[in-house]
Amino acid sequence: MPAYPLSENTYTVDSSKVFIPFQRGIDDIRNRPGSLLVDIVPFLVQTKEYNIVIDPGLGLKLSNGHYHILDNLMRHHLSASDIDIILLSHLHKDHLAGAVMEVADAMCPMFPNAIYYVQEGELNDALSKSSSSYDRKVIDYLLQESLLKTINGNTTLKDCIQCEISGGHTPHHQIFIIDDGSANFFYGGDVLPQPQQLIRRFVAKYDYDGKHSADKRIEYGKRIAEGDLTALYFHSALQPMSKVSYDGDKFMII
Repeated sequence: MPAYPLSENTYTVDSSKVFIPFQRGIDDIRNRPGSLLVDIVPFLVQTKEYNIVIDPGLGLKLSNGHYHILDNLMRHHLSASDIDIILLSHLHKDHLAGAVMEVADAMCPMFPNAIYYVQEGELNDALSKSSSSYDRKVIDYLLQESLLKTINGNTTLKDCIQCEISGGHTPHHQIFIIDDGSANFFYGGDVLPQPQQLIRRFVAKYDYDGKHSADKRIEYGKRIAEGDLTALYFHSALQPMSKVSYDGDKFMII
């Protein structure tokens, strides 16, 4: 069962939640005060039966007019219609916007044959809050077209996808463990978005509950190491996947 990063490159984002492209080696983060540097890395996981995309990203186009994520899928000999399942850790727009596309100024599903899975609590939170972190047009469209399938709490999908509420980044943020017997992957969304967050422990101000996220990172790092899982990192283009070891005191990224 392979997994592939579908990198959408690097951006800066500030309190406006507008993502601005950033070219490493050319742009200078110091010229963008108050901004965070973030990579955007959706994932493709192929089980024996399903093509799965995890958090489809920003949904931006390349200079050739093609959607970035669809160009990435073409490299793996897949089209949008080949995707069966979309797993959504949460509904912030950098994770969700790639669920849709525009055709002749009309919104359409990016993956027309896929089922989009999200926690019911996450959807309710997104609908009840006024926040620039969410793109309500995308959420409303997915609801209008009955494309979102809500799940309630920890569950298993298709016998190989474990969904667990982590909380932390948002109250109902979820993580995924995908295991079809041939390989197993851990996806921590924005609770474990970069490998170095296992090494450098901190409480993130951008989290709903930063202390809870910090505690969860330690828990998940141990589970990844003990279960010999491969971790997938949404905000780490330079090292989007890794193994992890733990010696009882510290983590090492392998």
